[in-house]
Amino acid sequence: MVDIVKKIEELTEKKQHVLTLPPKEAERYIVKSPEGAAIVHSLAEQDFYFLVNEIGAEDSLELLSMATDSQWEHIFDMEAWQKETVDTGAVIRWFELMQKVDAGRFIRWITSEKKDFLELFLYYHVEAGFREEDQDPSEFPDDFFTFDDLFYLRLVRLQNVANPADEEVSAYRNQVLYDFMKRVAEEDHPLFREILYYSAAVLPAEAEEELYRLRNVRLAEKGFLPFDEAIGIYQPVADLRHLAKKKKIAYVPGATMPVPLLQTAVLDETRPFSEALAHLDSAEVLRGLQMELAALCNRIAVADQAGIKGKQSLKPLVRKACGYIELGLGRLAGGDPQENPDPASAAAVLNNHFLVDIFRAGYSRAIAVKRRADSWYRESWFNRCQLPVSFWGEEYQAILSGLLVKRPLFFDPEKPEGYRDFESPADLQKAADALDHVMALDRLLNQAGFDPSPVSFDILTYKNLLLTRWARDCLGLPPVVDFIEINDFRPFFADLMTAPSGEAKTAVTAFGKIADYWRELFLDWLAVVTGISSYEISQAAGRVLEDLFAEIEDSLGRVSPPELSPRYVDLFLVS
Repeated sequence: MVDIVKKIEELTEKKQHVLTLPPKEAERYIVKSPEGAAIVHSLAEQDFYFLVNEIGAEDSLELLSMATDSQWEHIFDMEAWQKETVDTGAVIRWFELMQKVDAGRFIRWITSEKKDFLELFLYYHVEAGFREEDQDPSEFPDDFFTFDDLFYLRLVRLQNVANPADEEVSAYRNQVLYDFMKRVAEEDHPLFREILYYSAAVLPAEAEEELYRLRNVRLAEKGFLPFDEAIGIYQPVADLRHLAKKKKIAYVPGATMPVPLLQTAVLDETRPFSEALAHLDSAEVLRGLQMELAALCNRIAVADQAGIKGKQSLKPLVRKACGYIELGLGRLAGGDPQENPDPASAAAVLNNHFLVDIFRAGYSRAIAVKRRADSWYRESWFNRCQLPVSFWGEEYQAILSGLLVKRPLFFDPEKPEGYRDFESPADLQKAADALDHVMALDRLLNQAGFDPSPVSFDILTYKNLLLTRWARDCLGLPPVVDFIEINDFRPFFADLMTAPSGEAKTAVTAFGKIADYWRELFLDWLAVVTGISSYEISQAAGRVLEDLFAEIEDSLGRVSPPELSPRYVDLFLVS
């Protein structure tokens, strides 16, 4: 018994090692190992499928020859269907590959374990005729062929064959099916006749529906739920008390079902979720969580309509799952939700709750910020004026755009695509703070009753709208949102960049700092035009307004008034 347990542990270590290797190295390791077949058999069906895809199916023939029937079946489940219909091209490709792997075994497997699928496929692609005893073979058209002078077969012409490329596909299909049927006839002629009889009697609509249902049942066990069920992963959790609790299960030592490990293999070890997993004291609990994580990632893939073929396509799904799991752990662990929970508390949550519920609890936190954004947007001054989101400037525009999409995203300038899923309390806080600032500014603009329509919305922002209206009031110009002539603007700018003592600042000595007097003047002006107290404005939007003056200093502080050009002034509307 000890030797068996030791061998199982050694095999598990080798399996885990294989999943950390680059694809080609993993293949060489397995092929050269005296326990190669055992390693392959110990891989979960999905891990094996990913490995074959990463290596390339055409280069994985030796691994495929070692695979179990269930691993073959998973490949067919993943590859042979295009939505609700059989994918002819994929099936033909795998028919050819499997015959190269082990033609005899493949024929025995497909004609026994997948017989219903084979009969349906042949119904669509092979037409069979039976020659009567007194019938002349010449009565069959020239495109019929036979292996026994009894059954005459013809390959059904593919639809939409309109160019040479389509003809090549058709010829490829014909050759693969011809070779397959010939081999079946040679190896088991009674079976060959039986398949032809039953394939001719198939009711295609009913057969396809039933096969698709059974395939979905098998995939659902791995987390690949139908889309309308998988989308439930994004259903927010309003009341944490309604979350189901895990029941203590008496696990059987050495349970035989292979556990998908690739999801945990690509985890970032520095993440709070990984640290929580490291605090678990039960191998069986960890095993259960590994299966839950694999099923969760598969469910997210279905809900997001994201194909997963290997480790690289799996990584973003694992990262997304971990991000919302960690946000959920912060909500369920009982500490400060604005901080990541300590590993011990997080491990206790993992022991008591299912990962799918923890994910939903975390996603609910992002949805809460999004719902605030949606509620504000519907009633906002900004929306009533039909202004573009670019009105809020680059940073706020990016964050707000991420909140207003169907599934909220966090703006991350370090990402090439610009957006990613929320991953930490800091992400939520940054988005919430930006939303608070935008809402405060929108309230000010609404109370002021500004009409932005005289200026093109392509160049208008909250910054140049506020600053221009203030500058126009300071200059005694009509109180409208409109451009200021450069010759009128230069005296205002010279005063703005002048020290309280009246001595003009220079670019060399003063670095263009604006005196607090101007900030106070701007705040008092806002209080007058909005009817909101200076104190309340400072509390709601003080930081934003301070940043506004800092930006003036940064962009224009070193420019002398005579050198000002409207081309380079974007914080004020100047012409």
